[in-house]
Amino acid sequence: MTFIESITNNIAPPQPEKVVDNFDANSIMDELNILEGSQTEDEIINNPTLMKGIREIMKSRYSEDTRNKFSFDEKYDKDLSDKETFEEWQNWMRSLAGGQTVTTGNDAAWFARADADQRALMGASFNIMERMPSLFSGEADFLDGARDYIKAAIYDPTTILGLGVGRLWAAGAVKVGGMTLRVAAKKAVQEALKKGLSKEAANKIKKDVIKKGFKNIKVKKAIRSPVVGATATDIVSSVGTDYIYQDIRIGSGVQDEFSLPQSVGVALSVIALPSLFATGKVIKDSAGKIFNFEKYTDISKKFSGKSEQEITDAVMQRVDVGSVSNSLKNVFKDFGRNTDEYTSWLQVREDVAEKVILKDIAGSPTKIDDLFESILLFGSKAENSQQKGLIVSLAEAGFVYVPRGEKDNISNFIGDAMKYLPESTIKEFKEDFSKTVGKKVFNKTDLSKIKNGEDLSDWFKNKSRFAGKTLFNRRLASDILKKDADDITPEDLLNLYKSGNTKEKSAAFENSANRVKYIQSIWKRLVTSHPGTTGLNIKGWAFTTFANDMSDVVQGSIELGLGRKQEGFGSMLGAVRRGYNLLDMNATIEQGFNFLKVRPEVADEILSEISGGVESRNVLQRLNLDPKSKVNQLSEKSVSTIQNIMGVKLQDEMTKMISFMSALDQNIMRSYGKSYNNFMASKDFNPFVEMYSPKFVKEVLNPAIERTKKETYSYSWLEKGSKGFNPTLEIAKTIERFSNSPGGGFLIPFGRFFNSATAFLGDYTMFNATKHVVGKAFMRDINLADEEGIKLFSKGVVGLSAILAFGNEEAQYKVKNGLTYNQKPLPDGSVQDVIYDAPQNYLAILRQMVAHAELDGEIPPDLKKEFLSLTVGQTFRQTGEAFSTLESFGRSLAEAEGFDDAFRASLQLLSAGASRITSGFTRFLEPVNVISSVASGDFSVPDRNQGNKLLNQTLRYVDKIPTMFGFKPLVQEEEAQVGTRGKIPVDAGKITGFRSSVNPTPSERIAASVGIQSFNVIKFQGTPEYKNRLDEIVRDIFNYKASEAIEDGFLDRDLKTRKDDYLDIVKDVKKIATKIFKGSGKKDDKFLQIERKIRGAEKRVIKDALGQRGINYDGNIDDFLDDMERLGDEGLLKMRYLLYLVENKDEFIYN
Repeated sequence: MTFIESITNNIAPPQPEKVVDNFDANSIMDELNILEGSQTEDEIINNPTLMKGIREIMKSRYSEDTRNKFSFDEKYDKDLSDKETFEEWQNWMRSLAGGQTVTTGNDAAWFARADADQRALMGASFNIMERMPSLFSGEADFLDGARDYIKAAIYDPTTILGLGVGRLWAAGAVKVGGMTLRVAAKKAVQEALKKGLSKEAANKIKKDVIKKGFKNIKVKKAIRSPVVGATATDIVSSVGTDYIYQDIRIGSGVQDEFSLPQSVGVALSVIALPSLFATGKVIKDSAGKIFNFEKYTDISKKFSGKSEQEITDAVMQRVDVGSVSNSLKNVFKDFGRNTDEYTSWLQVREDVAEKVILKDIAGSPTKIDDLFESILLFGSKAENSQQKGLIVSLAEAGFVYVPRGEKDNISNFIGDAMKYLPESTIKEFKEDFSKTVGKKVFNKTDLSKIKNGEDLSDWFKNKSRFAGKTLFNRRLASDILKKDADDITPEDLLNLYKSGNTKEKSAAFENSANRVKYIQSIWKRLVTSHPGTTGLNIKGWAFTTFANDMSDVVQGSIELGLGRKQEGFGSMLGAVRRGYNLLDMNATIEQGFNFLKVRPEVADEILSEISGGVESRNVLQRLNLDPKSKVNQLSEKSVSTIQNIMGVKLQDEMTKMISFMSALDQNIMRSYGKSYNNFMASKDFNPFVEMYSPKFVKEVLNPAIERTKKETYSYSWLEKGSKGFNPTLEIAKTIERFSNSPGGGFLIPFGRFFNSATAFLGDYTMFNATKHVVGKAFMRDINLADEEGIKLFSKGVVGLSAILAFGNEEAQYKVKNGLTYNQKPLPDGSVQDVIYDAPQNYLAILRQMVAHAELDGEIPPDLKKEFLSLTVGQTFRQTGEAFSTLESFGRSLAEAEGFDDAFRASLQLLSAGASRITSGFTRFLEPVNVISSVASGDFSVPDRNQGNKLLNQTLRYVDKIPTMFGFKPLVQEEEAQVGTRGKIPVDAGKITGFRSSVNPTPSERIAASVGIQSFNVIKFQGTPEYKNRLDEIVRDIFNYKASEAIEDGFLDRDLKTRKDDYLDIVKDVKKIATKIFKGSGKKDDKFLQIERKIRGAEKRVIKDALGQRGINYDGNIDDFLDDMERLGDEGLLKMRYLLYLVENKDEFIYN
């Protein structure tokens, strides 16, 4: 009898020929009791009994029962050698013993659901580990052990979350020290207990071990302000993981009770070890000496305390006042010859259709003043005129606008610049102006009283002040003066002039659209206030920064080859400096903020939106909402507090400061041939004033701001300009506008993130470089060596290398062994899941596609769909959910037979939207929810589609919190089942942004080999309860069939054959599972069988049947079925009767 036949007939399955005898924990313990002394790695590997036990331990932990229940385990019984199996087991145990957060959390979740045999094997695993010699004994491979602890420490999310960014060298050393010391302390206690010492004496020995580790350490020095947040995070995480570790040991019978001294030692190790380990400092100092890197200059001290006059003099020293003077004299002379070219400014000023001529204003001193000011500031309005006013002349002569205080503005500075004009110049252009307009008219104005630069300045300032308006918009004037003089266009001046005719808006007002935007803003900020988002942001930033660094090296090499030495060396040295800044991140961040003290307007540019493009600063002011409102103040304070607790702002500011200072330094090297420090100490120019120059703004500051925002995925594509029509840019702008619109942000919350991630994909696949070259060709501007082209080409080279070369071997391994693109096998036997790790996930799926093309000659269609879903679908996921809800609503309305049905459908539509939004408001509580699961041991995952689906979804982040206090969870539906493996495995690491996957089951492996994700493998139609039950039944059948197929060479077949065979297997197992379900005699299954048949009838028939004698139910079918389920056997009887009426409707209902 085959397995399928036996399970179909409810008979115990036979044991297949290739099954491996189960090996219980007693066999391992018996062997350990025979052996004397410690057991080295070689001795364990050469011991058949212990190695057989270790294989069983690994199968118990990572294969569970789905791969080895009916046949031998592919990986641990065949693929891995004894040495490889031992290494994987040892890596796992060291990671667990050292307190690696993700390992510990996932092991706790697994252990809570493990059976007695699995728990016993876990205890045996601890006992094997404890029989191994200590790293410090001389018998063990110290370097191998240290390497394992380093890997565990660096990949621990608290290393990243606790420090804001991955200070991998220094932090890795600290974590390694903590883990090693912890293990050493445990080892000391175990040895003491073996010698017969009391627990009190053993604990004293542990304290001595810890004290030796702290020898010559001054603890107070270790706790300094830059690492206080990191220290607190590490203490909490380390003590927490140690508690869980001890809990697993107690549960597996290895330890009797909790050891408080052990946890205290863990906490102390975190505090003291930053002084013990100086790995990061050694590397940083060495790099500094080689490349002559120094700590960045504190420019807030260097440039602070300058008076308004000092700044004015410094700026005007740059200005060629003589050239400005000559330009103004020429302008007023030309006014006499071409009057109409100047009076037309007033046509714009007055916003009239008719042309303004001189006689129209002759009787108005105010208009004469306006005309004089227009000529003075803007010159001629004629197209292509060479007669330039004061603004363009100042720009050409070297003037830059430098803010001189909080109350200063550009119109004041221009007024002060007028003081430097020679008296003779002012006298000359006054005479020319008065001749043209008429001396009689001129003498009636205040202009006649101007004699020198001081008078002209006072007149200009007073005119703006008393008129209650200025002739130009200050910000636009400031932007124009940041440009190179050659880049200033007539349109700039026209826009500047028009803006002067616009009165300032009235006081801030509240309106419904902005109020919706504000609620939307709160929602976005709370959705992203989560350590998981923080972790993903840091990983995304690190990956993007590294990729950009590599492209800088390639770009520098190309530029050196083209003879552009300054730019080439700047790119390459800047890339190295960026790595140095990571090692010296505290100093880099500090000087980044000091730069912002000097240029505070840059802080608004960089920090107004946090990573991902979520607005954070001055939200109320930007939306014209009252910042003094108590309700608004309370909401802002609450959201800000939650963001601070979750480290959102800390992570955002730290990553941005590292990116910004690194880019600033690199751009200065490229543009000025100097380092940041040499620039700030330059004698060739005034560095303080030069920081405001058009060159600095255009070539250094703006590119640094743009790179910073792109690396943190907060760049606004609405700011991006382009020559001609750019369809991809217009799509990006449309997405961002919709994301910013009232209500649109609930559907597409993170438009900026999507656009930036898509741009990264385009950059690193050579798509944007190709588009750039094609665009240049169409514009007949073919210069392949332009800076933008080289930059895009460099990124394309790096990206294609990463896809085609560096990740190719791993991708081919995944295809051959049935792993999906997002599954990354780790040395300890676990599997990392990078599905949400943008942009790393993009490269991972492209590598998988390339691997399929190389091995199969084609890419599976399902993998192409997955690529589209990954690159586009993730951003529109909320939109898709909303569309599905609307589609369901329309279908319900079409089938509605009365007001009640229509009302119910409308209510469901509103509830679905409210559920999605409400759960987002509570997402920040998910870490508390997970902690509650750990505290209560309840790691069950309910099927949220059963029962009240909308309520279940609303409570998804808070449903386990009551269990911490001894109450039942808020959602009590049946556990969710997956057709490929049964109960959904718990992933504790996802709350830190470090998701883990489970080792794939045979059914998941055959699906992955044809490009299908596990959640799309097998689907049943029907009610949530029915689908969940069928998933439970089909699991064993599916994995048995898949295991047989793998053993029969399924993974070695060509893609078409694999896909055909896969579909046949799915069809077959669904048929078998349905047959088993129909033949089941279980009460719950019978209920589902009858319910399924009833729901298959027309709604009209069901409604009429409910009103028949013997049923007489005044309600809908959903309520009826809920009531019948509560009634038990009586309810089942009534359901049978209802089904009988429905099936014989013509005889009993419509006769």
